[in-house]
Amino acid sequence: MVGLAPAIFSGIFLLQAYATRDVKIRIYKVLIAIVLLLGAYYLQTTTAKVLPVLIQLMLMYYFGRTLLKGKGPSFIESFVRLEFRNSGRVSVSICRQLTILVDRLFCLQCHYVCCRWQTWGTDFWWMLYNSRVISI
Repeated sequence: MVGLAPAIFSGIFLLQAYATRDVKIRIYKVLIAIVLLLGAYYLQTTTAKVLPVLIQLMLMYYFGRTLLKGKGPSFIESFVRLEFRNSGRVSVSICRQLTILVDRLFCLQCHYVCCRWQTWGTDFWWMLYNSRVISI
């Protein structure tokens, strides 16, 4: 059952690779899918522990990407504008600072919590933090 999540993510990456036209991105997505499938089969517990780290890194990437110049409004500003369409008083600087804060929290969570507990902590604490079902 541990290999189910990596297999699902592998399928998602394969679908994305099939849908893209860029050859370089297609190769990367197929390689990630293959690594996830191999990890699901051979290194089940390690792959299960790496997935939350990858999810945190992907969220950090998507939030941080919107902070680059020329990439549009910040991530949180996009959500604020969806909720308050008629309000022209959206503070761009506050939304940008909140996006930076959330991006830093993803980095902190990824590095200090997920990676540290994955390598040095016990499986009990790692599973408790990552909301896994614990069978004692």
